[in-house]
Amino acid sequence: MSPRRGGYSSYTSGYGSSPWSEETRLSLDYSYRYPNYRSLFIAGFVFHILTAVAFVAFLIWSCTIRNRGLPLKGLISALFAYILSELCSIIYEALYIADVYVTEYYRIILMLGTFFYFLATLLLFYVFWSLVHRLLGRLTDSGKPYAAVTIIHWILLGIISAVSIASWGMFVAYEVGQVTYISLEITLAWIDLDSALTIIFWLLSIEIAAWTIFVIVKAGTHRFLSKTPAISLLVGSVCWFAVNMMWAILAIRYNLEKGNSYPVYLVCAKPVIIFVFLVGTFMGIVLCCAKWSTLGVGPDKYEHAAVTGQYPPQYPPGQYPGYPENSQGQYAPAQYPPGVSSYQYPAYGHHAAEAPAPAPVPAHSPQPHSPQ
Repeated sequence: MSPRRGGYSSYTSGYGSSPWSEETRLSLDYSYRYPNYRSLFIAGFVFHILTAVAFVAFLIWSCTIRNRGLPLKGLISALFAYILSELCSIIYEALYIADVYVTEYYRIILMLGTFFYFLATLLLFYVFWSLVHRLLGRLTDSGKPYAAVTIIHWILLGIISAVSIASWGMFVAYEVGQVTYISLEITLAWIDLDSALTIIFWLLSIEIAAWTIFVIVKAGTHRFLSKTPAISLLVGSVCWFAVNMMWAILAIRYNLEKGNSYPVYLVCAKPVIIFVFLVGTFMGIVLCCAKWSTLGVGPDKYEHAAVTGQYPPQYPPGQYPGYPENSQGQYAPAQYPPGVSSYQYPAYGHHAAEAPAPAPVPAHSPQPHSPQ
């Protein structure tokens, strides 16, 4: 899961200097073993740039969406974190392509890139679960998602956040160990923890896709005025599942199973897969948020009030209760209870141009005499 990719490094140092001040040559000089390595590396580098450009476009699109009831802050923050992570990868790989000498402080780029990657991943899980909760709320009479589902999701988010912090801390220790030559046990522990976290992300992405399918099937044809937001979220969740499945397969194949060599073609294949499916992930999420209003007014009146500033009407537009008319287009005469004056019940459907009715007379008062 680290943005670090393979390359050739050589070290030069002076006597008594700090290990972090040692100069390191970052090079792609693998032609004697892998003739196509440099071209594959550069192709992957180009796709990292394309991914960053796509994230910037999605960030601009997300900022144009106006809907206070959606997790737009989390979406924008996830995109911003992904952009920073991709920029760290681009800078790191550009150093290898340029074939330059750098100090060991270049490893800080890897630490920052991994941190932003974990942050973006956690924020993306938050956005997915928040949108799933809002869709589930439209399937219940109360307008709220199932309480058990909400509680479990936020507990899971807390757990993976804690494990991600631990994994990033061990990665920092691993990078520091590459400079200070610490024990190999920390390296092995970090690889195992990072691989386990990758598999957990994959399983949680399956759960998100399953909930999205459940919402679409449960809604049928009468719950939503438009299924575009739900279908868009399904596309995004399937692409998110594909990205995490790739990381899980690589972790199981080349980290947990010892002795398997890392194929050279993956330096190009990984950026291509990440570009295709992460672009699909954010396309689905952003389109879901952009088309959210097409769902119509659901049972969640509190969400509707938060978005529009007013509560939904009792009757949909154009469906207010009407009153019978006769064949001449006149309203039928109103029916009143026996012994009750018509003045006590104003008739519906009279035009304002009609003469005003006389003031009502109390039932217990005598009727006025007619003039003589």
